Amino acid sequence: MPDLIPSAVRLALREAVGGGGPYTVREVDELFASFGFEDMDSEVSDVGGLRRTRAEAYQVRINFEDPETVRRYLALVDEVLLNYPDDPEHPRNPGEKLRRSLRNSGIIRGTSGRFELPGSEEETESALEEATQDLWRSDRIRIFVSHTSSHRQEVGELADELNKFAFSCFVAHDEIEPSREWQDVIELALRTCDVLLAYVTPDFNGSRWTEQEVGWALGRELVVVPLKVGADPYGFFGAYQALPIRAGESAWTSATAISRSISFAIFGIQRSGAHRLLPRMTETAVDAFCSSRSYEATRRHFEILRHIPRTSWTSQHVESVKMSLITNTQIRDCMVQLDRPTPAPEAVVALLARYGISIQG
Repeated sequence: MPDLIPSAVRLALREAVGGGGPYTVREVDELFASFGFEDMDSEVSDVGGLRRTRAEAYQVRINFEDPETVRRYLALVDEVLLNYPDDPEHPRNPGEKLRRSLRNSGIIRGTSGRFELPGSEEETESALEEATQDLWRSDRIRIFVSHTSSHRQEVGELADELNKFAFSCFVAHDEIEPSREWQDVIELALRTCDVLLAYVTPDFNGSRWTEQEVGWALGRELVVVPLKVGADPYGFFGAYQALPIRAGESAWTSATAISRSISFAIFGIQRSGAHRLLPRMTETAVDAFCSSRSYEATRRHFEILRHIPRTSWTSQHVESVKMSLITNTQIRDCMVQLDRPTPAPEAVVALLARYGISIQG
């Protein structure tokens, strides 16, 4: 069976890691080890410096005929490219050389956002969906929660509350050094999630796992919502508006604010990956509003309802909201704050009328 990764890609990867790349020799070792490549050939001849030689020593021991090994290798390539933002004006840039070699080899990003071998995208997507049946709740927006292991308890409580908003949360590793099997589960969750929630604590940037998780999300063009928990987001995701999480705040209060931030990011098309989430986010927002169990819940869900784009409303959504104004007393008798305190049914009628939708009568 021929190698699945052409030599041109391997040479470009070697240059990006060991030529102009930001890695030290030790970091080259850590890079390959973090993707499961722990052995190298110590007999490799010098190919132009310690870092290049180190990268080559790992590559000559890789079985490029094995699809699973190649999948991990392409994930490593993606990690390296995070150090090289798109720069087409400088085609000799190591990152641009690597991207060009991938394109010339027919290796492009699939719908999952990850690099795929030619002709493999459809089979890969089908296999991914089958593999995630026990990982996510069906028909929900999938949220990967990135955090350091020292905060897993409060993050777990937060995820439980977010699930009550009709999301499906995956809380990342609960060990300082995840096992190989657990790393595979994390990678599967990263490949199939819709949103990344970053629980940014002072020790967040001290973990190589959290930084890789954020890198995956950015590479897939996912919606990213940083939570400021005593520290600011930094690097490539430092440009995103962070949501402060205050000390002593209940998980329910935090989850309510996070739900609103996720909704706004999707409805506002924060990143290109938000487009495909609009139908599910609209369904989630409408269902949450119609199922409000308290006046406070009605007020909070109405704030999200106000941000649904006109084009996302369907006749079924309108009918569901119309019925809730009659049958749900927590909506029917609630007051919401607009320019003045306003009965929730009146506010909803006015909201939809603004879009040319009438639900009166």
